[in-house]
Parts: sequence; C-alpha cells; structure tokens
Amino acid sequence: MLGGEALSSVDEYYLGSRALGKLHFFLTYFATTYSAFMFVGLVGYSYLYGVGTPGFELIYIMGTAAILSILGPRIYERAKKLGVSTPTQLIYTGNGSRIARYLASVSYLIFMITYMSVQVTGPAVILSRFGIPKDVAIVLTLATVFLYILR
Repeated sequence: MLGGEALSSVDEYYLGSRALGKLHFFLTYFATTYSAFMFVGLVGYSYLYGVGTPGFELIYIMGTAAILSILGPRIYERAKKLGVSTPTQLIYTGNGSRIARYLASVSYLIFMITYMSVQVTGPAVILSRFGIPKDVAIVLTLATVFLYILR
C-alpha cells in the first residue's frame, strides 16, 4: 500500500506510475550511485592511490549525467510507449531477440558480483576497525544481508 491505497501495477510500485519528475530521477540515481562504493570503497581507493581518484569520480559523474541527459528522455519515452519497466524488458521488447535478453542478464550477473563484493567489503572494513577480524566481518555482513533478504 502506498498512501493507504492498494498498488495496482508494477509500474506504480517501481516507477511511481511514471509520474515522477526529473528531480526524482536524479535523486534516485544519486542515492543508488553514492552508496558504500563511493563512501567507503572510493575513499579507501583515494587513500591508497592518491588524488587521481577524484578525477575518476568527476569524469564518471559528468559522463553519466551527459549520457542520461541525452539518452535518458528517449529511453524513458520508448519504455513508456512499449509499457516496460526494466532494461531487460526494453531490450527484449524493443528487438525481440532472446540472445540479447540473455546477454543482458549475464552482464547484470557479472557486474553484480563486483558491485556486491564492494557492498559487502565496505561494512566489513568498518567492522574490522573495531577489532573484528576482516574474514569474520565479511561473514557477519553477508549473514546480515541474507537475513534481510529472507525476512
């Protein structure tokens, strides 16, 4: 339920009935991007490798903003026209290729492995600062993630 009313579609749940403005999209992207990777991983990377790291981050955020500004509205309109909610649905519905759908799914899996490793390692590094061995901290973090998923 959202605001006391029952949700009627996937679009309503994931995309706010497609009624969100550009500010909402920006804030959603910002919250997703600036997670443990940026606040723990990138800070540690900066500490280890120096001041060139903020250059990476600035190029990343400016490049992403440019791509989203140029392609985002077209992708949004196409997805709305086709009535799809996810990138994989857009790829499949847009060209009907099963191979493209499977390649997209495999690429998500590959990128999620690296993303999740940073998301789990970040809190483990913080816990290790409190005297918990890093291996134990990783297991505790993973256990917390699994408990959250299964609840």
